[in-house]
Amino acid sequence: MLGSEGTTIHWHGQHQKSYPYMDGVPYVTQCPILPHNTFRYTFKADQSGTHFWHSHIGMQRADGAFGALLVRIPEEEDPHFQFYDYDLSSHVFIIIDWEKETGMEKFLSHHHNDADNKPTTLLVNGLGRFKEFDSATNETAYTPTARFTVEQGYRYRFRVINAGFLNCPIEVSVDNHTLKVISTDGTDIAPVDVTDLEFKL
Repeated sequence: MLGSEGTTIHWHGQHQKSYPYMDGVPYVTQCPILPHNTFRYTFKADQSGTHFWHSHIGMQRADGAFGALLVRIPEEEDPHFQFYDYDLSSHVFIIIDWEKETGMEKFLSHHHNDADNKPTTLLVNGLGRFKEFDSATNETAYTPTARFTVEQGYRYRFRVINAGFLNCPIEVSVDNHTLKVISTDGTDIAPVDVTDLEFKL
């Protein structure tokens, strides 16, 4: 998707103390990495928690240039370790808008036409519900959805990341369950019991 565009990677949640040129803000902390070139980001990830990385140029994040960045600390240093039995990589939950058009096409149609800025649907970990009718076979295809496996009687830590680029509030809940929020934006907080989580940009 990059074609002739340059790119930079921003490490959301990392303060980059002593590493200002690794922050990935184009034309401020570094020049864009040109196509067919390489650049190695080297920094100390000293802000523990759930973060994410993403392209900081144009609509590249909307087109898939993003991912999870987990900075873990030893169990004995975790102030919330007593609230969960498992903290699994398979329980990282990344949400993003999903369109049939590129991020730039969506942006332009919203800002220069009458199109809205709401997503067609959402992806969770790259999977999402999208109903597509195939006129050649006269069948409707359904794409797979993300699944998270848990076992009754245990407490699981889910790390939820909103990578969305459109102005779309997202609500996450688990039927008939209370959730305990122990961190937000990569920062530990006093635990709060909730029935749902709401994310906004």
